[in-house]
Amino acid sequence: PALPRLPGDRDERPRFARRTARLEPECWKALTAEAARRGLTPTAVLLAAYGETLAEWSGGDRLSLTLTLFDRPAGLPGAEDVVGDFTTLMLHAVDRSADTCFADAAHRAQRTLFSDLEHREFSALELLAEKASRTGRTESVPVVFTSALGLSAPLGGTHDLDWVGTPVYGVSSTPQTWLDHQVLEQHGALLLQWDVQETVIPAEEADRAFAAHVARVRRLAEAPEAWDTPRPGAPADGTAAARPVPGTPAPVRRAAADPDGIVMPLRTGDGDGTPLFLIHPSGGDILCYGELARTLAGPRPVLALTDPELTGGRGPTTIPEMVERYLGAVRSVQPRGPYLLGGWSMGGTLAHAAAVELERRGERTARLVLIDSNLPDRIRDLGGPGPDGDTAVAAVRYLHSLEAFLDLELLTDRDDAGNPAATTADAVRAEVTARLREAGLIGPRESADLRLGVFERHLRALAGHRAGHLTDPHTRLLLIAASRRSPRNAGIGMGVDDAEDLPALGWHPHVRGPVEEEVVDAHHYSLLTGEAVRRVAELIDRTLRDLPPTLR
Repeated sequence: PALPRLPGDRDERPRFARRTARLEPECWKALTAEAARRGLTPTAVLLAAYGETLAEWSGGDRLSLTLTLFDRPAGLPGAEDVVGDFTTLMLHAVDRSADTCFADAAHRAQRTLFSDLEHREFSALELLAEKASRTGRTESVPVVFTSALGLSAPLGGTHDLDWVGTPVYGVSSTPQTWLDHQVLEQHGALLLQWDVQETVIPAEEADRAFAAHVARVRRLAEAPEAWDTPRPGAPADGTAAARPVPGTPAPVRRAAADPDGIVMPLRTGDGDGTPLFLIHPSGGDILCYGELARTLAGPRPVLALTDPELTGGRGPTTIPEMVERYLGAVRSVQPRGPYLLGGWSMGGTLAHAAAVELERRGERTARLVLIDSNLPDRIRDLGGPGPDGDTAVAAVRYLHSLEAFLDLELLTDRDDAGNPAATTADAVRAEVTARLREAGLIGPRESADLRLGVFERHLRALAGHRAGHLTDPHTRLLLIAASRRSPRNAGIGMGVDDAEDLPALGWHPHVRGPVEEEVVDAHHYSLLTGEAVRRVAELIDRTLRDLPPTLR
């Protein structure tokens, strides 16, 4: 959540302070009784109240927070002989955009919590590592909810915190945490505790938010009608607001033509305009477009298409098959043109191929946005030696692409005995998995096999593809090229710096309409980050600016 932060850099050591409130036993009993009457657990109710407080504080209906789960892993040798705090972290999504009242929010929080618990083996740390591997950004979720409710049974009946003496003061201090909310019972009462890092969150802000939170919980206990009081600004019929907040993600209904769920919303824009569709690069996922979507200033929705295999479907093996699948998904959202299509690297090649196919079907593409997409005609077969050679070559290229995108080292020199190019396919996949785990890019129980397989399949498809011809003089092409040669994979026949000697990276003979070519100070793998992505967003905004919101 976008909690208030102090301006500027901070060199001081983290400083935490605790705020505590108490609901007396009768008040707490009334709250739990009302929760039970509505089929809710006390933890779900307090989690929902915390989510509402954070949402109002941060000014948005959607946010994430971290849950702590007391869970000693089964099967860990010797763990049963260790006394300690075995804690697993889970991420929990708060989305109150369709909630009309607190009761809605509490039921939604409980459903989400139960779903979270079904996937608790995939921890918050693994999820954040997964996201970092795809976006190149390391992020955290520094707002925490810890429930110690219901622990009295396993701890033994009347056990409480006074067994070693009367608590006088306590505070938890974790540098990566901004705010930790703990709920627990003591002598039949409910304790609400906030441990706040005051070097990040101003004390007066925390005081106001905590007071509002305590008042919310107390009112839920004392006034049952508060559960059903309409939330200010909430949709009257329980559906999401007609005009979502620009720049925030919103769910897209899976249409019949999109059974694999490959259309991913990156931003809603004003909701009703003609969307910009961005197609995945050779890695298959679309998180690389996250920063671009947030940076775009225009009002249009931005939707991205991911590879079907990454959502549990069957992965297409040729460019024509990909185009057929992707156009079905696009037209499930926008049945008729003109269309706005684009993509980075392989995504641009697919966008051009989709525009050619749309033209063959009598539809128009108003704008094509190709972000450092080289003409695919110079892409060559992988050509690895032996039956497993292609997988080995693809593995080296995959690791090199991650090195360039994330600015890290995953491979040493070409003579390294551990270089995946020197081993069998099974050993290659195991080696890639080990290196990504060591770098913290995937979790300890996650494998790189799926991603490597998707990447290799895409390189094979590109090698067999030749660009078609767009004859519509009204289709305008925006080509954004990198100014610098890539530090990895450049000029080797996989679509990176293969056509740098050709005007417009080789696309001129394949389009009839106007071509706008712009060069951005970056290399192929750094175009969608930092200062470069801001320039890319400016260029895309400019080329879309003269179009009406809805194209016909």
